[in-house]
Amino acid sequence: MEIILKEPIKKLGYKNDVVSVADGYGQFLIKSGKAIIATKANKKQIEAQAKISEQSIKEGTQKLKKQLDSIKVLKIEAKVNEKNHLFEAIHSTAIKNSLSDAGVIVSDENIKIDDGIKELGIFEAVIKLPDSSEYKLKFEVIATKE
Repeated sequence: MEIILKEPIKKLGYKNDVVSVADGYGQFLIKSGKAIIATKANKKQIEAQAKISEQSIKEGTQKLKKQLDSIKVLKIEAKVNEKNHLFEAIHSTAIKNSLSDAGVIVSDENIKIDDGIKELGIFEAVIKLPDSSEYKLKFEVIATKE
């Protein structure tokens, strides 16, 4: 029996995969709402959804790249001591917050930087885009004006 998975199932496949299984197991998966029968109509519907999803990912990536391109160097303010060492290390959350202030929404799980930046200067962060490509963003850690 051929079925289309509605969610990932260990050792069987991922969401929207068409797989062949024994009749009894297929019926079990269908009744539990984890799969549907792989008819021609259902296969076409899954393909159409995949195209729409792919298109929205492309559009989201282009939009995010455009927003990031508008930021030449992201400024992050931090408290420093008299030797210009930071009181608190800069992590991906600080970059996410600064991007958010600039109107760019990115999850901090998608931001990679060196482990805890503890000094002033210009650094580079790698941002994972929706299409799994990467964008390199320069940011500058500057002392707060207090």
